[in-house]
Amino acid sequence: MKIAVLGGTSQISKDLILSFSKHTHYEYSLFARNTKLLEEWINSENLNGRCQVYEYSKFNINRTYDIIINSVGIGDPEKAQKMGKDIFKITEQYDGMALEYIKCNEETKYIFLSSGAIYGGSFKNPVNKAVKSPEEKKKVSSNKNLLDNISSKVEDSENYFSVQVGANNKISSTNIQGLNLDKEKLFFVNIEKGKYAMNYGKHEDYGSAHKIALEIHKKGLQTAFVTKYENGVRVKISKKDYETDKTPKEIISDDINQLGYIPIGPNDKGKFIQIGTIYNWDAHNFKPLYDQLERTIYYKIKENNSVIFLVGPLQENEVFIELRNVKQLISDAFIKTIY
Repeated sequence: MKIAVLGGTSQISKDLILSFSKHTHYEYSLFARNTKLLEEWINSENLNGRCQVYEYSKFNINRTYDIIINSVGIGDPEKAQKMGKDIFKITEQYDGMALEYIKCNEETKYIFLSSGAIYGGSFKNPVNKAVKSPEEKKKVSSNKNLLDNISSKVEDSENYFSVQVGANNKISSTNIQGLNLDKEKLFFVNIEKGKYAMNYGKHEDYGSAHKIALEIHKKGLQTAFVTKYENGVRVKISKKDYETDKTPKEIISDDINQLGYIPIGPNDKGKFIQIGTIYNWDAHNFKPLYDQLERTIYYKIKENNSVIFLVGPLQENEVFIELRNVKQLISDAFIKTIY
């Protein structure tokens, strides 16, 4: 059976292909914008002999497929929300490609997959251990004492680092429903008029708080990040603070790899465009901006555990053109040569 997959880099497509891999008579033609990223995933899963990777321009009515699976969409829920109704333009474009094929190949089956089934009703976070079933939600909603023990294990210190796990316009039990965290370590801080940060634990240095943030990421809350307070007021984290972080580079790589970014290897040499140097890389607040570039993103971990992000590699005759394009989104981008 020959299967064409539109949106081959999506998590839905990857999971389907892996689940189908036991059927040795299936052949896959995978279409994606970022073909290099898709090829690297195929190699990592030892699917080289059964999966062919193509750009979307290679999809046409003259190829023979038994099934077309369309899972094209926006992988970042936050970006999807910002796009609003414009997201339907993307859906329409690739849906139209598949339907045009069906008109000329009526025996081919067409399957369209929406990420709504994967991300749940709110589209804010992927399904994880913190996502509750309707029965569990009803049970939690009936618990009127959720706030009874909150903050009972939080020290009175005014100078500390903490892990922010949410931000709300009021303090209520609904803010903490579904959080797979020790409620006794949760506390709220009024960071501006009408806005409260929901924090988890207090720590003496950045490194200690960062370790907890990474543990929370593994529980499914990828947006958790470290914050700093002096005299009860949130302040900027300094470079000296970041020096207390002793996170092993393997853990940093694991965290960034899940974003689909590629580590700079020994053979990745030449001209690149550096688009950022990030200290609080685990906050992932740079991802919506980098996604807009629609290019393969590389990264390199520095000795101080900061991470530089790059686009490339580029030929000499295209690097300045590409720099000009990137600067339309990231004004301080610059050319970086990797030796």
